[in-house]
Amino acid sequence: MNALRTKICTYAIALLVSIGFASPSLAGSSDFSGIWVAGHAEMNVAAIDGAFTDSDGNVTQGSVGGFAPTAGYEVGFNLPIGPVFFCHCWNSRRRQRQSKISSTRK
Repeated sequence: MNALRTKICTYAIALLVSIGFASPSLAGSSDFSGIWVAGHAEMNVAAIDGAFTDSDGNVTQGSVGGFAPTAGYEVGFNLPIGPVFFCHCWNSRRRQRQSKISSTRK
């Protein structure tokens, strides 16, 4: 019971402290207006390892895997409409996709 009370008090104190540090931010639509540019790069990887037993009882083990590095950019334009609303008018994207798949038998 003491451990539960300690845990609840710890969470309550953390919540109250985080509320004290939080401050509201008021941003109007004019703060987000104009042209914007963003870039990104990722490495997506997948690997599968497994075994197959045929009708004769022979076990075949193998693995397959691949990776797909992607990179690109985005360019857009935001148009403010009113004090708190903006319209995203234009967006251009470029992504490079490539994947390599290979398998091996053990």
